[in-house]
Amino acid sequence: MENYKELKKDKIEYLKYYNKSVEVISQDKLDNYVSLIPEKWFNVFKEQDMNKRIEKTLNIWKQFVHKELEKTINYLEKNLIEVDFIKHNSYNNKIGYFVLYTMKEEENSIYYESEEDDFVYFEGNLNFDFGENNILKQNWNKIPKSIVNFYKNVHNGFYYYSVPCGIDELSEVMAFDEYYCKEDFDKDEEKPDFNIATTFGFFSNGGGDLVIIDVDKNNIEDEAICWYHDDFEMSHIVNFWEKVDEWLVCLITN
Repeated sequence: MENYKELKKDKIEYLKYYNKSVEVISQDKLDNYVSLIPEKWFNVFKEQDMNKRIEKTLNIWKQFVHKELEKTINYLEKNLIEVDFIKHNSYNNKIGYFVLYTMKEEENSIYYESEEDDFVYFEGNLNFDFGENNILKQNWNKIPKSIVNFYKNVHNGFYYYSVPCGIDELSEVMAFDEYYCKEDFDKDEEKPDFNIATTFGFFSNGGGDLVIIDVDKNNIEDEAICWYHDDFEMSHIVNFWEKVDEWLVCLITN
């Protein structure tokens, strides 16, 4: 890969700017983490050839969420240039272990400036952990199998390294019951029909807008809601994965 050393240098500076505790785990230290991360991801990171490492990474996505996140996978196939194993402090200053995705930024991106500033960094948490999100944990048996499948078999969220937007970590999934006052919420007749006590936002666009599900709905995935926090009237029913896939690609490219 051309300019690989320079990319690594820039990457470390970028990562540490947002989290000084971050460390990219080198292969000579990888065996120290064999019991701390899923076996399939350990097998990815032990691959020295970056092209093969990317291929194995994409195979995990294709195996578990090929139908659900087809557009995202297609984007990764074209633009993913590195996959790394990193660790850094997470919530409550607890050490977490993550997949770091380095993607080249397409020239039509609104943020594209030059060849020296054309990389996008996303991460996924390798540890299945609810953190202090006890409401979600209590309702986890009601979550659609396809969503559970992503969190259990790919990784715990997929989001920008620098800002909290994308498919949220379980610890960051928003429980509406903790965010909104039910009495005030129920007064608004313009909002879609759902119960805040059983509603969770699994995807955030960074601007306060979410893709949410009410786990007590009959057809949960097809009755997800694209939630516009400052304009209830715009909120509307969507298919969960279609909207997440669409918004995720938009998030990466914009």
